[in-house]
Amino acid sequence: MFYKSLALFLGGMIALMVAANGMLAAYFGLWTGTLIIHVCGLVTISGILLVRRKPVTLRAPGAPWYLYVAGVAGVATTALNNFCYEPMGAALMLAIVVVGQLVGSCLIDHFGWFGMNRYPFRSSKLAGFGIMGLGLLLMTLWQPEGSGAARQLPMAVYVILALATGINLSVTITFNASLGRHIGVFSGALVNNLTGLITSLCCALAFGRWVWPAGIAEGGGPFLFMGGVLGILAVVGSNVVYPRISVVYATVLVFVGQIAAGILIDAVGGTPVTLLKVAGCMLIPIGLLVNMRLDKLSKGGATP
Repeated sequence: MFYKSLALFLGGMIALMVAANGMLAAYFGLWTGTLIIHVCGLVTISGILLVRRKPVTLRAPGAPWYLYVAGVAGVATTALNNFCYEPMGAALMLAIVVVGQLVGSCLIDHFGWFGMNRYPFRSSKLAGFGIMGLGLLLMTLWQPEGSGAARQLPMAVYVILALATGINLSVTITFNASLGRHIGVFSGALVNNLTGLITSLCCALAFGRWVWPAGIAEGGGPFLFMGGVLGILAVVGSNVVYPRISVVYATVLVFVGQIAAGILIDAVGGTPVTLLKVAGCMLIPIGLLVNMRLDKLSKGGATP
């Protein structure tokens, strides 16, 4: 029961991370905000490594070179999240990112990209994706008046960007997991933040705003700078939860925690929360469960 509760808490923490990062970007701009997030993340993982007092390995013989650029993909994920957060709201954005992540994972499995084992896509999975697609339709087609006040582009553009974010996130997670197996989870997180910091610094120097925004203390204060910290804690929490309970339960519970917290964040922030949005959000984990169940049945109980 403890680890299932921890999975729900982990999902809520991820939603808070997305909210903090989105608010930070609204004050500092997209690229300066992304740089600050990576600085906070680097400070956090460095502190953890100092407390652990164990050797840090940054290079492992035989590790493919592309594993070391996961931080670059991570910058893209953070920037896209921040760009989509305000016009879409937390719950809707998180739901679409999860669907994109599933699509990306299916592509990696089907083609065996990045040295991963190959698991060909089965048409039976279309049932689960159909349920998730229905959920997205409920959440995106019927938007109440005023819900698009922050939008500068059509809603369809933000949906596509959020899907792309999820696909990119699946690649980033694959890279980080592979690097973690070579040099350790914490050392891998350090490498990820270092490459992400360098990338975000270059982007911030080229495109960022460097003026301290007025009203930041009243608009969120220290919470705005917690995104990088929560991101590191989410990685650590995932490594605690997933080995100890079923992957099916863990994935669904984390997602439910994300959506529940996302809906609450939307309500507090003034983004309209409708019954259709809630119903659409709930269809996502149902579709996920259907696909996972089909995987388990087709493999005699073994899910890739």
